[in-house]
Parts: sequence; C-alpha cells; structure tokens
Amino acid sequence: MVYAICYCPLSRLADLEALKVADSKTLLESERERLFAKMEDRDFVGWALDVLSPNLISTSMLGRVKYNLNSLSHDTATGLIQYALDQGVNVTQ
Repeated sequence: MVYAICYCPLSRLADLEALKVADSKTLLESERERLFAKMEDRDFVGWALDVLSPNLISTSMLGRVKYNLNSLSHDTATGLIQYALDQGVNVTQ
C-alpha cells in the first residue's frame, strides 16, 4: 500500500487545483505519471509518501498484538502529516 500527501501554500491552492490533482485510485497510471511530472515542475508543491509492504501489513495484522488495517492506515497518514510539520510546513487544512 502506498500513502501519500501533497501540499502547497493556501495562496496557491487554486494553482494546485488547476493541475487537476485527484485521489490516485481514481486515476489511470498514465494520468498519475503525468500529474507527478507536472507537480515536480512546480516550486510551490510539496509531497511525501510512505510505502507499506505486504509483509509489514501482514505481520501487523497477524501478530500477537493485533494492529488492524484501520489503525495502520490512520497512523501512516498521521505520520506523513508529522513529516511535513517536521520539514517546516505550516499545515492548517
């Protein structure tokens, strides 16, 4: 599983929306690649990702102390936000 965040200054939100970004599950691979290339060309866009291997997911869910997929998902998303904060991003929305 891949979790990702994309962020920009609120003053540039319209510029980000103009790129037609969307949830990756709604996009074809070619569209994701095109959008990523556009995002890399923009100096106002930041991003981060976290890849969870099948092994990590399985051992988390099947271990002695259970760590369910909802908790893993929540904690991964929270971790990405914390990463952005640690990089000095002022997260407000």
